[in-house]
Amino acid sequence: MINLGECPKWKIWKNVKAAFAASDWRGVLEWQGRMEELMEGQPVDLCELVLRIFRTAHTNSVTFEGVDVHAEEVVGLEIRRIELLGRMERFRDQGMAMCNVADNLNVMGRRAEGLKYFKRARGVAEAHGFFSVECQSCIGLGKNALAEGRGEEGVDFLRNALLAAPLEEEEARCSELGVLQILSHALIKVDARDEAASTILRFQKTATARSRKSGYLCEAELHSHFVSAILHEVLRICNPC
Repeated sequence: MINLGECPKWKIWKNVKAAFAASDWRGVLEWQGRMEELMEGQPVDLCELVLRIFRTAHTNSVTFEGVDVHAEEVVGLEIRRIELLGRMERFRDQGMAMCNVADNLNVMGRRAEGLKYFKRARGVAEAHGFFSVECQSCIGLGKNALAEGRGEEGVDFLRNALLAAPLEEEEARCSELGVLQILSHALIKVDARDEAASTILRFQKTATARSRKSGYLCEAELHSHFVSAILHEVLRICNPC
């Protein structure tokens, strides 16, 4: 058993980096009690890295220990990163960190606080032209509006997210599928059947293309057929003849 109280800073950093490289979130979190010591007197970029490593460890632990256990830790670490990222002018990362804070606040039931961070993230996106941040913030704002019964407003945010999703790097196409899935359900909910039909068709085509590219049936393609079945059932009930 390592005695953390007798471990010099260089050895702490060596062990933290080794655990992080091995995707050993438990090994990383074992050293969180010495996190402040790691950052003391260090440059901003290294402090941000330390916070990101511990944030990632808490995020990865969710699968094993549940969201509620680690959401508050993620929020605290990300809020500190937001300030450092602003000082480093890494505004895209700052906007995504704001969205992550908002998502975790929502998990904790603090939706009003989460909404403020989604709005801040969208402000960053608009100021600097980051489509991926625009996409993620509008997804959050849209889902929040839908949860509060403001269907049309929620759909408008999701439409904006869909416009932004394909416009940045390739990884943003994953967000495109996510938006298509959420928007398809939202359009059915607000009874926009024609738009729902065309959105679901795009969802199916995009998901099928991803399955073919990856070489296996992706979950999004299965869900696209599921949401299509929901729409057909709605149409059957509304037009029984």
